Amino acid sequence: MFAVLAAFIANFLVFIGKGIVALVSGSTAMLSEAIHSLVDTVDQLLLFWGDKRSKRRADKTHPFGYGREKYFYAMVVGTLLFMIGGLYAIYNGTSKIISGHYGVAEIPIYISVGLLVFAFLVEGWAFLSSLKIARSERHAGESLWKFIKRTKSVEFIICLLEDFAAMVGCMIAIVGVSLAHFTGNYLFDVVAGCLVGVLLTIIGLVILFETKSLLLGESADPDIIANIRKYVENEKAVDKLLDLKIINLGAEEILVLIKIDLKAHFDPENAINRIEKGIRQIYPHWRCYIYVEVDDAK
Repeated sequence: MFAVLAAFIANFLVFIGKGIVALVSGSTAMLSEAIHSLVDTVDQLLLFWGDKRSKRRADKTHPFGYGREKYFYAMVVGTLLFMIGGLYAIYNGTSKIISGHYGVAEIPIYISVGLLVFAFLVEGWAFLSSLKIARSERHAGESLWKFIKRTKSVEFIICLLEDFAAMVGCMIAIVGVSLAHFTGNYLFDVVAGCLVGVLLTIIGLVILFETKSLLLGESADPDIIANIRKYVENEKAVDKLLDLKIINLGAEEILVLIKIDLKAHFDPENAINRIEKGIRQIYPHWRCYIYVEVDDAK
């Protein structure tokens, strides 16, 4: 979670700078970017809190633990991006377009653009760091989008998408603020603010749909399923693997349901114990809830 803490500090400092410039200049684009940075800052707090809550041990009310609580807070993050960030920025911009009062005061261009360039560099560094992590974990020939769909690390998904959105948002704001300054037509600034709101809304929707899928219970990574299937089928007591279901409960938590047909003269209890022990040895640092049922293939 070091990346989340670093992102929180960076986003908070950038939010302060953007907020001051937005208040002084009245720039719609800068206000949208300030909202963007504020939302990102709150998001990091929620992700940190969700990660802490998800590590609690299983109890009577939650026999499979609290791993999915991290996904719940990630969904709240998506809602913040969608409801607070994106929609407000769009509303603020469109209301100014309708009224025709753009309300932009003159401010030295090097201050506003300089701040946006600084924010772009900070977010770009964070985005490249996330890409480096993704590159080390992606399968050969796997696209970045497929990796985002496959990974169960929801905080990584959000940080990657937020950093990308922040970079694009800064570029939009730089263009809008610059055009408004050099042409004297501050409609460019307002339109840029609306576009940043649209960007936030799109990213928020992607996060919402991805976390919804994780909350509903996605199957585990295909590699995990293949590894466990291979292990069970190679177990000397197993005549046939009848069924295998593996559900993701958290970033490193899985529920494994196995139905097997045993060979003659093998003790079911010993075979089940060996299978459970073997799976936990494959993933020693994971929480594995394993249930094995012995049945007759006939």
